[in-house]
Amino acid sequence: GLILAAVSGVILYECRSLMLGEAVDQETAADIQRLVESDPAVEQSRRPLSMYFGPHEILVALDVQFRRVLPAEELERAVDRIESAVRQRLPQCRHIFLEAESITRAQGAE
Repeated sequence: GLILAAVSGVILYECRSLMLGEAVDQETAADIQRLVESDPAVEQSRRPLSMYFGPHEILVALDVQFRRVLPAEELERAVDRIESAVRQRLPQCRHIFLEAESITRAQGAE
């Protein structure tokens, strides 16, 4: 009976954190940000937002400022490179979304 209670307590804790939208740990988020900023087309990025959809499925939202002189084709290739790099390092990142304008807007509003 005690083993059953202990196992159910662990399962309850894990399910609760997943249902509340648990984010990746700080080290993983920093690793994702370093990957994004290592791309030659990127000027800067903000800390990624993330949320677990399940034990092995993560959503990542990236706020990226690309170099202003990039042609559209190169921008598209850069997005593909970033997504591939993140998925290669963290295969559980199944949903990756990039926002390419908000950093620029925020700086212009200051």
